[in-house]
Amino acid sequence: MDPLSPVKNDIRHVERKELYTDFGRRMEYLQTFLSFTDDDIIIFNKGSKYLKAAIPRLTHRLYEKMLEFDITARALRTRSTASDAHIDDLFTIDSPHVQRRKIFWKWYLTRLCSDPGQIEYWEYLEKVGRMHTGKVLMHPLTIEYMHMNACLGYVKELLLETISVHPDMTVKFKFALIRSLSKVLCIQNDLISKCYIHEGQEFTDEASNTDNASNTDTTSNMDSCSTMDNASTTNSEVSSVAQDKQGHPSCLIPGFGQSRPNSAEDVRSSRDRSASASVSVDLDRVSSTAEKAVSLDRPSTSGSHPIAYSTSPAFASPFAVGHIHNFETKIWSGGMKQKRRV
Repeated sequence: MDPLSPVKNDIRHVERKELYTDFGRRMEYLQTFLSFTDDDIIIFNKGSKYLKAAIPRLTHRLYEKMLEFDITARALRTRSTASDAHIDDLFTIDSPHVQRRKIFWKWYLTRLCSDPGQIEYWEYLEKVGRMHTGKVLMHPLTIEYMHMNACLGYVKELLLETISVHPDMTVKFKFALIRSLSKVLCIQNDLISKCYIHEGQEFTDEASNTDNASNTDTTSNMDSCSTMDNASTTNSEVSSVAQDKQGHPSCLIPGFGQSRPNSAEDVRSSRDRSASASVSVDLDRVSSTAEKAVSLDRPSTSGSHPIAYSTSPAFASPFAVGHIHNFETKIWSGGMKQKRRV
């Protein structure tokens, strides 16, 4: 049954499990609940040019706010708001490190003001939440949810202020843009909070246990097949050698008088290497399939209906990056250079 299909008297059924295991369904539910429609997307995209023009000023004001409090200013050095380490010289607004961090925030705000009609838009906003949990980056960045929520709230205030005083927007358009922006920021807050609040953990644990059991069964079957093949091969070799011994004098059989203690192990090693190569090829194929699935075109956004997203059958991790600065650059600016889908 469709988790958002009408069940009785216009009451829609929502499958709780899918809200925690299916990213597309979670987005569909949130957007339907908030009445985030194609009209909101059109308004948001039209107004984004005004918001993007204010990004440098908004970024500067945001860092001025973070430097007003020692707990957030200290995190710029310690990479953690949970740290109580004493810092003698906190960064200032003109510090080179702060100037570099501003670049990341400018990238984030640029992506925030891009097209919310694409599923990649929301995937990026969730990625921003994950990278601040201290569980993703090579050099952990641990910003507690309280501070993430406070920063997002301050960003909302700055954006609403920008819209309210802008001279080139009509009052009607300002109200429409504020309404659309508020829905986007509400969903952004949900995507950040889901990285911190472990609701629906029983579903993720169940999926993890199922995957582990499946992998164990597969490994056991492969080991059993490998053992049977090895035994069959070894018995065949022994039988063949015995026949040769009966048909020929021992002096005409090179090396026959020498023991062969490693023959069975050699066969086993060969079989194991073959099995490993086979598994490697299968994983490569699955990875390729996942990449193709992610690249599929999304549904069009015509009309005034909530956007239904479909999720890819597999998830290719975006976090395999060697250096911390290159990694954070990839996260914050991810997808900016890709062609926008029509």
